[in-house]
Amino acid sequence: MVDGRFELGEDGMTLNVTTVTTDPVYLTEPLSRSFTVHKNTDREFDPVPCDPAASSRHITLE
Repeated sequence: MVDGRFELGEDGMTLNVTTVTTDPVYLTEPLSRSFTVHKNTDREFDPVPCDPAASSRHITLE
């Protein structure tokens, strides 16, 4: 099971993501991961729908 939390930063330009993965068959304890995604201020959103390459051009991952 994967449980996720998404929180918009106060600046409106960051998204804080936290996930907890639990699997009693393969994991001895829950696996927690956190990361932050930042919108690049010099990039506008592309109007191309459902394109993985276009959907990630305006962000950087930390």
